Amino acid sequence: MKHLYAFLLFAISLFTANAQLTSTSLPPYAICETNSDGFAQFNLKEFVTHALSIEPSLYMVNFYMDAALNVAVQNPDTYVNIASHETIYFRITEIANSTNTVVNTLDLYVENGAIANTPAPIILCDDSTPNDGIRTFDLTIRNNQITGGCTNCLVEYYLTEDIFGTPISNPQSFRNTSSPQTIYVKVKSTGTISGCFATTALELNVLPLPNDVTLPEIIACGNNIFNLTLNNSLYGTGINVSYHTTQADALAGANSINTPTAYLLPASSRSVWVRAGAANCFIIKQQTLTSYTTNFPHITFSIIGNIVTFNAGNGEFLYSIDGIAKDQKSNIFNNVPYGENTVSVTDNCGNMMVIPIMVINISAPTGSNIQTFTDGQTLADLTVTGQNITWYTTAAGFTVLPKETLLTDGTTYYAAQTIDNNQSANRLAVTAKKTLGIDDLQANKLTYYPNPVTEIFTINNSANITAVTIYNTLGQAVINQKPNSTIVQLNLQMLTSGIYIIKATSGLNTQSFKIVKR
Repeated sequence: MKHLYAFLLFAISLFTANAQLTSTSLPPYAICETNSDGFAQFNLKEFVTHALSIEPSLYMVNFYMDAALNVAVQNPDTYVNIASHETIYFRITEIANSTNTVVNTLDLYVENGAIANTPAPIILCDDSTPNDGIRTFDLTIRNNQITGGCTNCLVEYYLTEDIFGTPISNPQSFRNTSSPQTIYVKVKSTGTISGCFATTALELNVLPLPNDVTLPEIIACGNNIFNLTLNNSLYGTGINVSYHTTQADALAGANSINTPTAYLLPASSRSVWVRAGAANCFIIKQQTLTSYTTNFPHITFSIIGNIVTFNAGNGEFLYSIDGIAKDQKSNIFNNVPYGENTVSVTDNCGNMMVIPIMVINISAPTGSNIQTFTDGQTLADLTVTGQNITWYTTAAGFTVLPKETLLTDGTTYYAAQTIDNNQSANRLAVTAKKTLGIDDLQANKLTYYPNPVTEIFTINNSANITAVTIYNTLGQAVINQKPNSTIVQLNLQMLTSGIYIIKATSGLNTQSFKIVKR
């Protein structure tokens, strides 16, 4: 709501009984108008009486249109001017002494009143999460909206409706204290006699930022009807959320899904787009939708000692083992009793699969704890007795080593065996010790060049070389040949740059050496 006011500056002259009346200068009587037609209604008697502190019971005041006092003003309480600036004459006469009289003038002005339009709110996004609703505003960006482009208007902003108090000192960098917050505005017309002003209000609002979260999938059981609102709370408190079939619609905020709590997903689609936030304070996320049926996924499990691990594939499941745990989310069970156990796996739709398992106390494989090797030999060359041997880096860890891993001197490797899906909890520790793998003079006469090599690598030996194998640093065989010749030429052009181990065999003798491929 807009209000108009006029400041009336009175020069006060006290009139007392029996005092001789004298001419007293009065300030102009100015009125602010709102319709710009140049006319307004003046209460001449009230203005003069208050301006001069006249006691109506002692003095009489008469108003005239002319200096000769011939044309009296009709209805001085509701006088309408005939020009935007005109002069009215008035005579004050003491009632008890009609000869005690004085004539004076009063200037009337009708001025264009100040305009204070209601501005659009200033809306900002919160600048961080968690949202506190506080930002720095430039209130003056609404000056033109408020004044309509007035060039001789002064705009002031106030924290309260008391527009005669102290205005906000820093309107270009105002820090709000709440959201929303109302700021009160006064527009003053500069250069006017009346000091006309008008008021309005400006709303400030800080919109919350939604949390940028990773959305868990939403599932439907046995059909394609989804409640899209299940993840709304993840975005934060007071966040507007809408759902769209395309990313473009989500960005534009158009064509939102009308039934988000019972959305029928088309057969060709597996997701929807979510717009969380308001105005320019929003994020776009893709929401995955998964429909489960009664067809339960294929479940596998592994047993190491009395530790049982299940793999049910994608999705969330609850696992139970009789007498140990019920409906736990973890797929790993520790300290499972040896013998027969019953496991149940339940999906989000309540489908359950019951799996009997047999936990057997399998002993570690057997073998020598210290074994020798020559350069180029791998874990597969160690002698261990057991079934389905698996090698590990530690006695209790789960880092598996491939059988092609090259042996290194002084390193201890750990072997476990698996029988009927049960792997031994204990492992055989085998420490590898390097020995020279050359048994006669023929192997000592082996030569090779060049090293480093770019393309062709040559190996010479006094006896036939029966086998040549090249390994990379991962222990993987990349070249394997059986030349049966004293001279072997290998084309290494296709190998990537790096270090390789060459294992050359002559009869029962083996020699390994390292080369650099450029």
